[in-house]
Amino acid sequence: MIPLLALAVSAAFAAETYSTQQLALMREFSDLALSPDGCSVAFAGDISGAQEVWLVDACKPGPAPRALREEPAWPRQLSSLSEQVFELQFSPDGKSVLFAADRGGDERRDLYRVPAAGGPVTPLTLPSASETDPAADRGADFSPDGRRLAYVADVQSSSAAAPGAEGYGYQLYVLELATGESKRLTSTAVSLRTPLWSPDGKTIVVTASPDGQTGGLLFVDAATGGTREVSPPSAGGILIPQEFLPGGKELLCLARNEKGFLQLALVGAASGATRFIGPGDWDVDNAVVRKGAGILYTRNEDGRSAIYRLPAPDQKPVKLFGPSGHIAAFDADASGARIAMLWGDSRRPSDVWLFDWKTGKRTRVTDASAGGVEPENLEEFASLHLESADGTPFQAFYLPPRQWLLGMPAPVIVQPHGGPDLQTFDQFDPLLQALSQAGFAVLAPNYRGSSGYGRAFLDLNNKDWGGKDLDDLWAGVQYLADRGFGDVERAAVTG
Repeated sequence: MIPLLALAVSAAFAAETYSTQQLALMREFSDLALSPDGCSVAFAGDISGAQEVWLVDACKPGPAPRALREEPAWPRQLSSLSEQVFELQFSPDGKSVLFAADRGGDERRDLYRVPAAGGPVTPLTLPSASETDPAADRGADFSPDGRRLAYVADVQSSSAAAPGAEGYGYQLYVLELATGESKRLTSTAVSLRTPLWSPDGKTIVVTASPDGQTGGLLFVDAATGGTREVSPPSAGGILIPQEFLPGGKELLCLARNEKGFLQLALVGAASGATRFIGPGDWDVDNAVVRKGAGILYTRNEDGRSAIYRLPAPDQKPVKLFGPSGHIAAFDADASGARIAMLWGDSRRPSDVWLFDWKTGKRTRVTDASAGGVEPENLEEFASLHLESADGTPFQAFYLPPRQWLLGMPAPVIVQPHGGPDLQTFDQFDPLLQALSQAGFAVLAPNYRGSSGYGRAFLDLNNKDWGGKDLDDLWAGVQYLADRGFGDVERAAVTG
């Protein structure tokens, strides 16, 4: 944590400030995928004004293994749909990029494929002209041989769903890429999510969950649609498939433990037996399995991201990076030697970085900055650990005024996150930086009811929205006021 006195001195003598218009020009990158050879990164970005698929060559020319570039390279635009793009994934041979895009911001996605070398975008699941309420498709995963896609699509009416199901429900489909034919495999009473192929291509594993918070696994026979259920290891928990371990006998998942944190867990592919591995005191966000590296995963630690390597399930994890900033997306090449991450912090918008975990070297391969904004001339979040009026501890991020333009103590702007069960991370927000540049003190609290701090904390504002969670916000303002950095008579809330 940065001492508040140091922040005050920094702000008092700062000279360079930026306009709201300059800050709004900063580019936004939202997803990525790393090619199997670790030399190309596909990412979603608004460089052209809309979120599109871009690809950046991250390696110098030459024989394999190719060394990384030392400076960011200008990326090539692969799509021109003028729509939001999501869920990027390279084909197993690295020759094409799979992605999803919605229609006019309706959040009902279709699947597309584009050559990694550039070329026409091929729609894979576009609705026919006769469909008045087309399905939404998401969560696609290439089969190991690259010939099929497993994905989920929402059922169009309650009559098409399983008995007892109402409205839309996502079911599992398999698409043959050579013919374009799609086959529905399931009819379940709850929605299915996050399909994953087994290494032999015979089984697809999905999460069966009504709300994304609870639910177990379904092992689905890719040929017949036959299913086998596996329950989560803790009551009210969830199992989210990540990747199979080499050999396919065990499946790595994220599972909610008894304290309410997402922890790594292994599920026996044949037995369904589940056991937790690794620490369980913070949420694991993403995990991959690579034969040359073991398990690589990211954790959300108090609103900041860290990367760990677990060489083997029963060994001690090794911290590779962080906690620092926020990792919005994460992938690794086929060998596990290189990690790609979409990383930024309160001063830096998210960029694509490649990370060699053996050497610890990080290489930035994109540049999201624009408008002449230099991160060094922006203030950075301080993480405060506060106590509410009833003694409940909580965390908040504090952004000081860049200059004391509005007096000292400064007026305070509090920005609660939405949800309400979401979380504020250490990431770039042009609005908060604009307020700091204008002379406001900014407080972004993770009040009771926020995710990322376990089940007990998440449940503290049940049936009490706008009650003691509001006390948490006021406790943050009072904390700044008691130290001369915030004016309680000039405090407001936004968001």
